[in-house]
Amino acid sequence: MERSLDIMGHDWTLEAYKDMLAVFYGFYRPLEALLIRFPREDMGIDVGPRCKAAFLEEDLRELGMSEADQSALPLCGSLPDLTSVPAALGCLYVLEGATLGGRVIVPYLKKCLDASAILGYRFFNPYGEMTGPHWKGFCNVLVSNATRSKADDVILKSACDTFQSLEEWFQRRLK
Repeated sequence: MERSLDIMGHDWTLEAYKDMLAVFYGFYRPLEALLIRFPREDMGIDVGPRCKAAFLEEDLRELGMSEADQSALPLCGSLPDLTSVPAALGCLYVLEGATLGGRVIVPYLKKCLDASAILGYRFFNPYGEMTGPHWKGFCNVLVSNATRSKADDVILKSACDTFQSLEEWFQRRLK
């Protein structure tokens, strides 16, 4: 995935950055709609506050994209199969893990783009200083669930499927 997108090796313009966020939105919006169907009691974690599509909407709005234009963005229809809690946790592993990279990505983007011209970095830094604790909390839930359900193979397959779906989505959208 990192080779396909190459965020850190790209010389970003505001327009290219906005395009990239729009592609992320097209993946996160439908995927998170699937994830929030799983109750906190089953997951061991409340997925709602961990959803990032709203941050993408905010970033896109700050970059000048209207709500109407956001509504018209294509959404990914080829998503991982999330029919169980372990599968949902495997998918969430990918989405939550991406926030760790955001800690490195945001300073790079600010260097490439005129940092005073835009704010649109919420998606890459949704938890701010709480990124580490959020990640550790999620990992505790993941390990506990994997141990309890003996479903590490399902979790792993779902994480791999999520990476693959995201990579294929980016390849189709950023041709």
